[in-house]
Amino acid sequence: AGHTEALLERIPGLRVVGLDRDPSALEAAGRRLARFGKERVRLMHGDFGDMRELLLGSGLVAPGEEEGSLAGILADLGVSSPQLDRAERGFSFRVDGPLDMRMDPSNPKVKPASWYLANMEADELARCIAEFGGEPEPFAQAVARRLVKARPQTTAAGAALVAACHAEASPTDEVAAEAGERSIHPATKTFQALRILVNGEMDSLRSLLDVSARLLMPGGVLSIISFHGLEDDLVRRTFAGTSRLLLSAASDLSETSRRSQGPFVA
Repeated sequence: AGHTEALLERIPGLRVVGLDRDPSALEAAGRRLARFGKERVRLMHGDFGDMRELLLGSGLVAPGEEEGSLAGILADLGVSSPQLDRAERGFSFRVDGPLDMRMDPSNPKVKPASWYLANMEADELARCIAEFGGEPEPFAQAVARRLVKARPQTTAAGAALVAACHAEASPTDEVAAEAGERSIHPATKTFQALRILVNGEMDSLRSLLDVSARLLMPGGVLSIISFHGLEDDLVRRTFAGTSRLLLSAASDLSETSRRSQGPFVA
């Protein structure tokens, strides 16, 4: 909500459709942005990957007129502090809670992280940890085998198992050599991988990038705030290979919005 609030303050008359799949985050945003009124802010429960359908559902754009209708799109891909700080959400190993990690716990189709550990084979989980967490394959395999064997239900238990795998790797071991010296908790990358898996984050980002080129008007602004290499690489490759994306400096957004009266999705 902070970025949206700054945009609304900076650009008089800007209308924003705010999307978030976390009902708690949406509720907090509603309180923070209430002073701008419903004419300028429309909050909707949903995922960035479903932006076109949500935009049509907002009533701000008529069916058939959604292409080229947006002055800008801002996607903040990070996990919020409240999500990390609340033990019951199960995102962080720094506070013990159920191994959950669902950004939208209201969606029955989204399974918690503990479900994946109870149902995935070790090889499949290892590929997930290597791809989404960036861990070297030998270490990912060692972690996956231990997680699948123990099937932990809490964040503390899961983190302890990953840390034990790291501690058991000797300095001359291939696993330790590839993993390198760590300045972060050994479980950080594994938890990142599980969170990406649970929430389908990379698929959502691909859908967002695909639809953005069609929804933005000429001169529209697309801004993606990414927090790890997987996201960053995908965004950069898409920007480099998509000629339809016309990227403007952030300072141009005010003029684009003024001329077009188009809404902004954040």
